[in-house]
Amino acid sequence: MVSSINSNRITGLASGMDTDELVKKLIQAQRAPLDKYAKAKQMLEWKQQDYRNMNTKLMEFRTSAFNMTLSQPYSARKISLTNESVATVSAGTNTNEGTYTLKVKQLAQAASLTSGKLGAKELAAGVKEPGAVTLAELDSDIGNTSLTVSGEKGTATISVTGATKVSDLVAMINSRSAATGVKASYDSNLDALFFSSSTTGANAKVGLTSESSDLLTALQVTGGDYEMYSGDPDKVFVNEGLAADAKQLIDKTITGTQNFIIKGLEEDHSFNITKNTTIGGLITEINDKLASKGVTAALDVTGHLVVHNSSGEQLTFGGDGLAAVGFEGGEVSATPGYAQSGKNASVEFNGVKGEYSSNTFTVNGMTISAKNEDESVTTTITVTQDADAIYESVKSFVDKYNQLVSDVNSVLSELKYKDFEPLTAEQKADMSEDEIKKWEEKAMSGTLRHDSLLNSGMLAFRNAFAGIVSGLPSGQLKNLGEIGISATLVKDGVVTGYQDENGKLYIDEAKLKKAITERPDEIKALFTADDNIKNSSAGDGIATRLYQAADTVMRQITERAGNSDMVEDNYTMGKESRRIDDEITRLTLRLEAMETRYYNQFSAMENYLNQMNSQSAWLSQQFA
Repeated sequence: MVSSINSNRITGLASGMDTDELVKKLIQAQRAPLDKYAKAKQMLEWKQQDYRNMNTKLMEFRTSAFNMTLSQPYSARKISLTNESVATVSAGTNTNEGTYTLKVKQLAQAASLTSGKLGAKELAAGVKEPGAVTLAELDSDIGNTSLTVSGEKGTATISVTGATKVSDLVAMINSRSAATGVKASYDSNLDALFFSSSTTGANAKVGLTSESSDLLTALQVTGGDYEMYSGDPDKVFVNEGLAADAKQLIDKTITGTQNFIIKGLEEDHSFNITKNTTIGGLITEINDKLASKGVTAALDVTGHLVVHNSSGEQLTFGGDGLAAVGFEGGEVSATPGYAQSGKNASVEFNGVKGEYSSNTFTVNGMTISAKNEDESVTTTITVTQDADAIYESVKSFVDKYNQLVSDVNSVLSELKYKDFEPLTAEQKADMSEDEIKKWEEKAMSGTLRHDSLLNSGMLAFRNAFAGIVSGLPSGQLKNLGEIGISATLVKDGVVTGYQDENGKLYIDEAKLKKAITERPDEIKALFTADDNIKNSSAGDGIATRLYQAADTVMRQITERAGNSDMVEDNYTMGKESRRIDDEITRLTLRLEAMETRYYNQFSAMENYLNQMNSQSAWLSQQFA
């Protein structure tokens, strides 16, 4: 906007004229071209925004059309169970219709350990919170030590002292849960600590080890085995190298005799291993010798040799037979602790047994969530087509199309008020906010009235819906009219739908549901077919055509009106906006120069008048 006031100018002193007002009026007479470009700029911005708003609606419809090109809307299934207390079941897109049986023998469980009653509640005795009781108050022998927590994710060692509070211990364990997969909690009412894995299944694990037997005694952990851990607390002693069959030989390649030694009791105990020694033989020998001392061995289902120790002594394993039973390297000192593993869900589906780490799992395309375990109870699962869900998918798609038709037709037919142009700043200054709002509502109206781009787009949509889908097998559904979708609906002698509705569609519900029930695969093909021919849509399904048509119109609108991420020079209206800006800048500079010239002329006049006044005053003095 051109300024008509300059604080350095002294105006009207000699002439008595309001120079500022005179200059303003002189400039105002020359502002018409500038105002014209400013109004054109405003109209361009309104039209651009209307185009972009329409593109947003087209994008929503394009997304709907894309979803209808997928298999999912036509693969809806419904499921019924004879016993819903056993599990909940939901169908997926690949679930086949049929009848299946399910039996849940065991639910998946997380690993967990629980302390005994700590005695913190009594120690607090109402003076402080039980969680504020220190470890030293639980057992005065606890000093500086550590607690190693192990889970399915890994291990973490936490340093503790006698001054560590019960609540602090819980916080420290939980702060490392991302690394271990183990969380802890303390219940002040039960006065007990709870340790649990973040997942369920056989691989879930909670392990607690410490070199301080005083700390383990104070925690009074139950729910797991008092075991010996190897140097890697992630793995229960002994190995990953043995077979899960106790009758198998430990290592048939051994030459001579090797010794596996268990140290730490009153005396060392050595067990001979030869090429003829079986896993079960070694386990039997260990149990025969050491069970009375609180040390036993067992073979778990994964082939691990597990040594259980309730002797209260710390054991060390050595001998040249370490490698044979799974160790690499020399002697391994074990650390006492507690461990518990989770359980897999065990199910029987159509007579086939399976195990899963979670109680929610997928079988035959169905997602099953087991709720109760009882191997004596069998539930029958019946999967059938969900015709109602498929109908709703098709109806929702048609509804979205009809909404788009309504939105486009609304802007195409919107009235254009030619007498209502964008307001200039000077005009707005003389109007109230309500007056401005009402004026601009009419000035903004009709920016896309009879727009050729939108008209051609809607024609493409109507052709996409009305055209026959070629390339489908003979006798198969080939157009929407065959399934009860058309621009005109005749029902009970009543006609619904007219030409002036510009493509709105109507659905014969009974006819569509009958087609879905009797010819579901043909319905799917009618919408999703794609002949992959770029220059023709004749062999494309209805949804495929509409997706492509919507994409084409959106691209054309973007080329014309751009989007918020585009540079002005990359779309038509942006270039026009840049051109108008250049013209506004040119005219503004011209008016500023004109304003300066007018002021200079008035200043010269004022100076001349001032000189004349001074001369007149001198002459008056002379004659006086």
